Amino acid sequence: MTAPVVVAVDTGGTFTDVVVMDANGDLSVFKIPSNPANPASSIERGISEARSSGRLAGECELVHGTTVATNALLSRSEPRTALITNRGFKDLLRIARQSRTNLYTFSPSRPSPLVDRNDVFEITSRIDWTGCELVPIDEANLRKVVEQVVAHKYSAVAICLLFSYLNGEHERRIAAIMSDAGLLTCNSSDLAPEPREYERAVTTCANAYVMPILNRYLTTLASFANRAGVSGIRIMQSNGGSMDVDEAWKFGVKTALSGPAGGVVAAEATGRAIGLKNLITFDMGGTSTDVALLHGGKVDIVTEGIVADLPLRTPMLDIHTVGSGGGSIVYVDKAGGLRVGPESAGAVPGPAAYGIGEHLTVTDANVVLGRLPVKNALAGSLTLDFDRACDFMLAMADTMGCSIENAARGIIDIANAAMVRAIRHVSTERGYDPAEFALLSYGGAGGLHACAIANALGIRHIVVPQYPGAFSALGLALSDQRYEIIHTFSAGTLVGDHRSNDKVTSGHQALYERARLLLQAKGHPFSASACCLIYNMRYAGQAFDLRIEGGNVLDVANATEAFHARHRERYGYAAEDSEVEIVALRLAITIAANREIKAVANGVANSSCSPEYIVEAVTSSGSRLVPVYARSKISRPNRILGPAIIVQQDATTFMDEDWFCDTDVYNNMHMRVTE
Repeated sequence: MTAPVVVAVDTGGTFTDVVVMDANGDLSVFKIPSNPANPASSIERGISEARSSGRLAGECELVHGTTVATNALLSRSEPRTALITNRGFKDLLRIARQSRTNLYTFSPSRPSPLVDRNDVFEITSRIDWTGCELVPIDEANLRKVVEQVVAHKYSAVAICLLFSYLNGEHERRIAAIMSDAGLLTCNSSDLAPEPREYERAVTTCANAYVMPILNRYLTTLASFANRAGVSGIRIMQSNGGSMDVDEAWKFGVKTALSGPAGGVVAAEATGRAIGLKNLITFDMGGTSTDVALLHGGKVDIVTEGIVADLPLRTPMLDIHTVGSGGGSIVYVDKAGGLRVGPESAGAVPGPAAYGIGEHLTVTDANVVLGRLPVKNALAGSLTLDFDRACDFMLAMADTMGCSIENAARGIIDIANAAMVRAIRHVSTERGYDPAEFALLSYGGAGGLHACAIANALGIRHIVVPQYPGAFSALGLALSDQRYEIIHTFSAGTLVGDHRSNDKVTSGHQALYERARLLLQAKGHPFSASACCLIYNMRYAGQAFDLRIEGGNVLDVANATEAFHARHRERYGYAAEDSEVEIVALRLAITIAANREIKAVANGVANSSCSPEYIVEAVTSSGSRLVPVYARSKISRPNRILGPAIIVQQDATTFMDEDWFCDTDVYNNMHMRVTE
């Protein structure tokens, strides 16, 4: 059973968003400046504010989206991690793959491996491609390696052996010896039991690298939770579901897209509520922008993604991220070109307009253009300094040899171009016309850029949720618990072959037995309806597979038809006469939270809506007087004509000329192009 009250906390690079959802589904939102040095302190402050406001009383459950693991992988500032692998494979991480990110770069460079070659240790042992032991572990060799690892005082040890996804006995033996020596270990056979040894090794190293960091962080968080009346903690995963805190520190790499995944969960719930199945999510925060495409009401889950230049082999929502946010730092490069990001000023010191930062940012450009009014304090009572933003913009304008307004416009245009490219990556490049989708804009800075982004893509409908700045935190509150287990076959098993059918049936039964034990361990009764089979399928001879979701009953025939359709959609053709292989079976297990977005405005609250004040702002046609409205006072059936600025505690929306907006019963704001 879930707690009657849930507190969802999304820790971002600039702000920490806190959403309290009570037993009736009513929401309260709090926004706190993040503390990168001690992220847990912002959570404590947010919950304290919720209690002092009277919106939170008694025990509650905490669902948390964290960037601790992601930041650790990006900064690479932690102590060294060791890798244990088979003899002869010491250079596995350095050889990597032959793929080139930038095909036409004359002097390509690869990111450095997370584990240095000197920190890779070889073990004499071998499992073959069928999962049978070929060479037993050399115990004397193993003891010697353990002594070396202990002597180097590694923070954690990653263990990744060939074909361990079929037989993990050797990895478990090594881990047991390492653990007896007081070392923190991570086995690839527990974390990512599937083929592709390079990706599996990278994922295991990344997980081992973040384990001690997450352990410290979650221990601090649990200590605070005990004092704050928190009955339980769940951590958001990259796949759109949450997991127990004990599992999070063991498999921390699964939290790599923790925060952005919350926004996608909320987007799916919003789409269900308002009847929109085709949405492009546009989440622009202080540090980065995350985009995803909902087709048929859902975002695809992929089995591998790139995070911090690392190919992580773990299920994650298909989210594309670019380093363009409100805090993105503006500078002139060596060639004299204006650049925006990916470095961010963060919450501290923040943009120049925050009063401390010494860098010009996208936020400062919006302040200078009047689109972010300084009269309204931001979250956490943060006031903006218009004059300081102008001073920094003047220095940039002098460097560029243009006016302040043109410098600010240029910054916005460059930031928008990066975000438009990101949306085209998940839409146009995959055969979808963005003009056939609505743009769901959220994040603290999303509303300031949504109209320009939509105009560039031909999108004519923008949805801005009730709490755009805390939308990802809302998704955390709505999230189910989700676990995924996998049964990998020793070789691709052909669909229709009698012996293969027996293997698939046996693997299916094994998955359901593991699911029953998993749910039992978590205190939940087993139910087949809580499970969803997933088939990893490919044509015979292919190296890569596609993820095909099925129902809770084994149905290979329907899965094969779905595979042909998905292959045609993804690659433009389907070889329906070719043999199809099942590489692996997965089982997604869901413990439902049973929470949905609640309608909040069923009638007419205000017969008219007047602006709070007027500001001078730069629109698409030039500088003019623009009305500023309070979001809390806009309700059905009021219609606001652009240009207009809509302000609220957690975000600001700039509606350009030729747009208008109204609201629905969920207090979502719908902006549409004027006919």
